[in-house]
Amino acid sequence: MLDAPQPDGRPSPSLTLTGDSIKGWEAILSLFYSEDYFALPVFTSDQWAGILRVSHKYMMDSLEEKARESLLKCQPPLDMVEMVLLAQEIDCNKLYEVACNTLAKSEITFDAAKRIGVSTFYNIISLKLAIPPKCRECPVGTASSMQHLQSRQGHQVLNLHQ
Repeated sequence: MLDAPQPDGRPSPSLTLTGDSIKGWEAILSLFYSEDYFALPVFTSDQWAGILRVSHKYMMDSLEEKARESLLKCQPPLDMVEMVLLAQEIDCNKLYEVACNTLAKSEITFDAAKRIGVSTFYNIISLKLAIPPKCRECPVGTASSMQHLQSRQGHQVLNLHQ
């Protein structure tokens, strides 16, 4: 759709959308320019991730919500490391929590740990070991949920490198 040949072989002026993926825009545009107007297209998890990134960036709230819901239901699912990175990019606690809980049940490679960062890796290891990390401000002294771990307005959780 976005790679159609130009008339007369001359390049037309281009519009650069920094950070946007063609995959995301193609999926969004296919909603409007479908060959079968009465059937919605079926998207892969990568396409839903692309739609989610674009809809978040351009504040398409209803499409963003639909993309979040669909990404969680899509089979086969998005790679969980990619889901962590996407959740961090769009600040979505629900996707972050699902991805971290799933990663806590599997082995994490060194490269994956580097990509998700120390704080997320620590959260996943804490879930894996079922040992809540220490919280500086809670009277009990532990952070017992992913929501607590991810909260930016809440308490600050200690991690291994603070």
